[in-house]
Amino acid sequence: GPLEMNQLALLSLLTGDQLDSIKVGIESIKRSGQVMNAEITILPQPDVEHILKLTVSLLSESDRVQFLVWTMHDVTQQRQFEHVLQTNEHIYRALFDQTNDAVFLIDLNGCHITANDRARDLLGFDLDEIVGMSFKDVVVPDQVEANNNNLQQLLNGETLPVFTRTFRKKDGSEFPVEINATLVRDRDNHPLHIQSVVRDITKRQQSELALRENEERKDAILSASLDAIVSIDHEGTIIEYNRAAESIFGHGATYVIGKQLDQMIFSTESRQIFRLHVQPLLETESVLSKRFQLSACHADGTTFPVEIVVAPINLSNH
Repeated sequence: GPLEMNQLALLSLLTGDQLDSIKVGIESIKRSGQVMNAEITILPQPDVEHILKLTVSLLSESDRVQFLVWTMHDVTQQRQFEHVLQTNEHIYRALFDQTNDAVFLIDLNGCHITANDRARDLLGFDLDEIVGMSFKDVVVPDQVEANNNNLQQLLNGETLPVFTRTFRKKDGSEFPVEINATLVRDRDNHPLHIQSVVRDITKRQQSELALRENEERKDAILSASLDAIVSIDHEGTIIEYNRAAESIFGHGATYVIGKQLDQMIFSTESRQIFRLHVQPLLETESVLSKRFQLSACHADGTTFPVEIVVAPINLSNH
């Protein structure tokens, strides 16, 4: 609560340096008649610190009678709050400047207030070129309306999921980005500005495209092959099963995927051979290029000889 004390109690809590400073200030007041303002820190109780704003003025009732008027205000909470704000500002500034993502601060009309270094590198503009520029100037024309809708949603208090856009650099080149936009409010919950965190996803999209193309090539090979191709994990569970395998063994892929290989395609006498002599080699290089003669079993119960070749594929150290 508020700190209450008289002048003598206050003086008794001052350090020597503080007391000397106040004495010098009082002498100055007596000479000049000016008001003295100071902030002092006291410890009325162990580990309990208070910051006081002290005002001392000279009051004269006659030529001979003079009074010192002391006014004290406890500003501890105010200074603590200011310290928290300053600390948070330093943290925010560090995050703003050092993050690997581009950060734009945008006013409520869609114009840039400021941006970090990564944002300038991303677009190729200097900061003074970005400030005042509309978000419409950095997105491709056919996405301007979508951005307008996003701005209105934010102003309406809605939370936006992360979304993608195509940005245009100063040199005219275009690139894909991922955006996380939020509305920043003041302590009274009034909208201040929009913070837009932007990430260049060019490499990620290239990797995803390459992965899709590899999957398409693999699927084409599996579908066109006349041989049965069966993929299993390190525990012998079927995870892929091509059309030729469906035709040769008589089971559909949806039926066998998730089941054990030896139970699905080998005859009873070959299951034991597979478990003892083939499966232990699956996680070693020694299985490469080796051929095994086994007996397979069709879905209708008939058996027939097959030759298998096993090729291990290393995925995430498996």
